[in-house]
Amino acid sequence: MIFPGSPRLLLAGPIAAAVLASAGQPAGAACTPRPLARQEAIAALRLVPDAVLARRERATLAVSSWRPGPIQTGHLYWSFMLMREPPDHTLLENGLIGYFSVDRRTARVTDVNSNAVESAALDRYRRRMLRTHCLGR
Repeated sequence: MIFPGSPRLLLAGPIAAAVLASAGQPAGAACTPRPLARQEAIAALRLVPDAVLARRERATLAVSSWRPGPIQTGHLYWSFMLMREPPDHTLLENGLIGYFSVDRRTARVTDVNSNAVESAALDRYRRRMLRTHCLGR
């Protein structure tokens, strides 16, 4: 006989879905928002369309931290310079793909002109980060 609480209790149906969805979280635990880490921001940069193209061309990507100006925005954004090696297929043949910032609170990627960078892969990654970090709620 299997009793409730027994490790061999099998669940099925909507109850199982609810239990499995909350696995790893205490019952009634609230999701606490936390900003993106630097490595997660770099992972987003790898999904910028020009970076995807560079990887398809078997180029190596390099990411360097970048400080966009005198205003201290480090608590809001991760800012990077994205380069490729070999440098061909870039505007000045110098390897520069662009300067980008990743919003720590929304996972949104913008270019140096504050234009949002859009792609399906970036949207999927952003939605995953929003869920993982309890952002945008």
